[in-house]
Amino acid sequence: MPARIRLDHRGMGEMLRSGEVAATIALRAAEVERAVSEHQSIVRHEMPVERHAYTSDRAGEDVTIEHAGGLAVEAKYGVLADAARAVALQVTTARQQATRRRRKAKKDQGAS
Repeated sequence: MPARIRLDHRGMGEMLRSGEVAATIALRAAEVERAVSEHQSIVRHEMPVERHAYTSDRAGEDVTIEHAGGLAVEAKYGVLADAARAVALQVTTARQQATRRRRKAKKDQGAS
């Protein structure tokens, strides 16, 4: 008989909101912010890069290019995505996320 695993969702939530996890996320976000700020296109156009902490069901931070041309720079060079990957963060597109959800739903239907 296969082993049963029971997840402690409340405990996982507490862990994801903990100070240790928040500090680790802040460190990674600071590394992303620094890498984005040093990109040649960001420097040339003097685009401000900002980092903001937030808490939802877990601790988090976001890094944004606070400039009207920031979206174009991301689209052309992938500055934010490349910086996130450089610090070992997983980056997925909306299309990849939708594909994963469809595959999971299909798998769940097959299991029932």
